[in-house]
Amino acid sequence: MNSQGHIVKKKIRSLKSLKLRKIRYELRTLFFLVYKRRKRELNIKLGEVRVDSSLSFDGRTERLKKLIKERENLDISFRQYSINCSLCGNRMEDLIQDPCSLFWFCRDCYDWR
Repeated sequence: MNSQGHIVKKKIRSLKSLKLRKIRYELRTLFFLVYKRRKRELNIKLGEVRVDSSLSFDGRTERLKKLIKERENLDISFRQYSINCSLCGNRMEDLIQDPCSLFWFCRDCYDWR
């Protein structure tokens, strides 16, 4: 039950068709690669700002805060969508959203946790 007393049901993203499962896997992989590339870009920028001696302490701190916030928002939005299992990273299998944590798990990890 949630804080309002409603029963919270788990969400399952399930497909029976092998063709549709393959398409879903390809789309999930594409989104995953875009996420990883963007995260890598942000990490590179963070490293550059940390060693940039042309910035004042306050300027560096502000840029770091902004980049860290952007990276956190990217992580939060990535976790909200059924792209891969939060534990094992599987993108091929059907995913189940845990109603409490809102993370997505494959059936094996959901049953194991």
